[in-house]
Amino acid sequence: MMKTFEEVFNAMPTVIASAPGRVNLLGEHTDYNDGYVMTTAIPQHTSVSMRFNKSESFRLYLAALDQLVEFDLSKPPNEYFATYIFGCLRNAQDLGVNMPALDIHICSNVPMGVGLSSSAALEVAMLRALRELLNVDINILLQKWHNKQKLNTQKLIAALWIKWPLALQIHNICCFWIRERLDVKN
Repeated sequence: MMKTFEEVFNAMPTVIASAPGRVNLLGEHTDYNDGYVMTTAIPQHTSVSMRFNKSESFRLYLAALDQLVEFDLSKPPNEYFATYIFGCLRNAQDLGVNMPALDIHICSNVPMGVGLSSSAALEVAMLRALRELLNVDINILLQKWHNKQKLNTQKLIAALWIKWPLALQIHNICCFWIRERLDVKN
């Protein structure tokens, strides 16, 4: 039986966010080769629960492996699954988000390693939880990222499909496209 957030950290989470896995209906392996893909969400999902902790390190628990990892943002953790969370945290920090130490609990029924985007579901759930907990505007972060990359809209769209999780991609690609077409500043 998988341990809950409360059992692992002896406290209640402040936020809980989730994201579904996905499957490509058309265009498998073409998304990163400038091709088109038609995807759909699946019922399996990943949930990320978190709260602030008063320590100097992040504590990350993966229920499926019954494994607790501690790390800070100075170097990636050794545990493979934890590198996805580390990447989300470091990218947000690099874009100016003040990143306090957190307790993070991951529970997922998206099968790993079989093409159902378990890593994308993990990243989307993680970023949703961070957005809620830290009151971060993802659009501002994406604009900073866009400015940092100095990309035009066409390259931005291609880069977002590779660099950012699917749920954020769809929303933000539409926003950037509309803003450019309508010359909207805010």
